[in-house]
Amino acid sequence: MDVNAIILELLESEKFNDWIFDKIINRLYYRGEDIKERKLQTDVSKLEGFDPSYAKYTILVKEGLKKRIDGKKKGDSRTSNVTLSDQGNFYESFALEVRSTFAEITAQFEKTDGHIQENFEMSYATEEEFEENILNLTDDEINQLLDIMSNDIESLLYVEIEKRLLQDY
Repeated sequence: MDVNAIILELLESEKFNDWIFDKIINRLYYRGEDIKERKLQTDVSKLEGFDPSYAKYTILVKEGLKKRIDGKKKGDSRTSNVTLSDQGNFYESFALEVRSTFAEITAQFEKTDGHIQENFEMSYATEEEFEENILNLTDDEINQLLDIMSNDIESLLYVEIEKRLLQDY
């Protein structure tokens, strides 16, 4: 019985994919924080000494997005924190790739004008560092996930044990 295989199998399920993505989206969109609970702040807003974490120009653009055209909202207008969501494409690109010994959360970080990290170079030196701090789960989120998974793991182990016992008879 391979417990690691059972965990990876569970991670492939829609239930746990949704849970993981919801946690990451909640942390990024509503709190504007990376996995170390640091507030996301663009380089320009840091140079401007401006709070919230967007540059003045971006806030003006996002305020303009609040206007409705044909009754439909065009893009994300939230400015209380960096959301990484102008059109929602970033969040829609989330995927969980389960490998033989681990699972990796991926997303499309490239925009038409370059990698998202280019707006955060003062906080994250490399694209890899940025991606790691954005897409991973926090320690607390990992513990929550393990707690939630424990019942499912227990059930799957019970089924596996039962099968093996029945094979012996």
